[in-house]
Amino acid sequence: MEKHLRRCSAALIIMAAILLSMWLPGTSATVKAATLSTPKVTGSAYNNVVTVKWTVPSNASAVELFRFEKNQYKLVKTFWKSKNVNTYKFTGDYCASYKFKVRAFIIKNGKRTYSGNGWSVVKTAPRRTYITTTKREKLSSGLVKWAVNTKADGYEIFRASSRNGNYTKVATVKSRNVSAVRDNTLKSSGTYYYRVRAYANNSNSKVYGGFGTTEQLNKYTAPATTGKNRKLLIVGDSRVAYMSNWCSDSKVSFIAKSNTGISWLSSTSVQNQILASLDGSTDIAVWIGTNDYDYIYSKYVAYYTSIIPKWKAKGANVYLVGLGQFLGGTDGYGGYNNDLVRFNAGLKTVAASLGARYVDLYSYLATTGYSYMSGDRVHFSQATTQAVFRFLVSAVGI
Repeated sequence: MEKHLRRCSAALIIMAAILLSMWLPGTSATVKAATLSTPKVTGSAYNNVVTVKWTVPSNASAVELFRFEKNQYKLVKTFWKSKNVNTYKFTGDYCASYKFKVRAFIIKNGKRTYSGNGWSVVKTAPRRTYITTTKREKLSSGLVKWAVNTKADGYEIFRASSRNGNYTKVATVKSRNVSAVRDNTLKSSGTYYYRVRAYANNSNSKVYGGFGTTEQLNKYTAPATTGKNRKLLIVGDSRVAYMSNWCSDSKVSFIAKSNTGISWLSSTSVQNQILASLDGSTDIAVWIGTNDYDYIYSKYVAYYTSIIPKWKAKGANVYLVGLGQFLGGTDGYGGYNNDLVRFNAGLKTVAASLGARYVDLYSYLATTGYSYMSGDRVHFSQATTQAVFRFLVSAVGI
């Protein structure tokens, strides 16, 4: 009987130990039942549409998605495993960043046991990126600059040989703070066109901002051959005629006629006179247009397009000189200062497109304070004309 009681007591002790091990927190049986893997979360965006995806632990009852708003994570939705959903999509703002966390839970005996949190930050598309300047440096290279985009992680630069041609990515910049790239892969002296877009990095993808305006990189023009062996021919109307009387330099010659314009300049006789003066060591500067600047978009463009290649073929560096400012009211032809500004903008574009150099006389005179101060509000005084002459000689570098 005593032995039987000892056997029963031992059995009871063993059973109690087993039951106690199943009940006590931290035992292997409890941990195994409550273990949930942490969901893996990824995020992406297209323009301003955000997509969040996550993995669902095999033993989870559901997944909770939270979004960070007003300094705290707020529950967006509970996704029950029975619904078989692991994606959330919504339309947000451009240039924005959204933070998410995802956790799973299992329900046992009416109580929820949670997994760890999975995290993701999703960025939407940055704003458009605009090119600010382009500069042709060499035959094979040019510099492109753009405005920094503070919401970007980097930029992509595209190039084409025509404005509406096929654009190819030529560079990727992996920093938002870099705002210029030097393209050293140019193959010709022609004009190139560039576009830049910003991008933001997400979990496993990029989201792209739009392209700003397309900007051109001008044709390559070899540096002017200057120095004691070069000469300069200045061609123009009455302002140049006055200059020929008031200014002199052994390296400078003039072809000028008062009260003339594009009709005189483009005449066969003047063209032949100019071509005869270009001997391979003579450059040409044309300063004309004050009395018929309205023709810049028609007659001047057509003339320069046809004649500049001929001048360059004669070994000349070509300079197109802008018109100078006048102060107040209208000039002697009834035009306003804005008309001269418009003419100069067109002249600068023409020069760039034809491989000529634009001489910014307007800015020089504006800086010095010179203007059309003579009585007829068309011509410069002798002192101002002499200052213009020195400026031209310096700009050409003879």
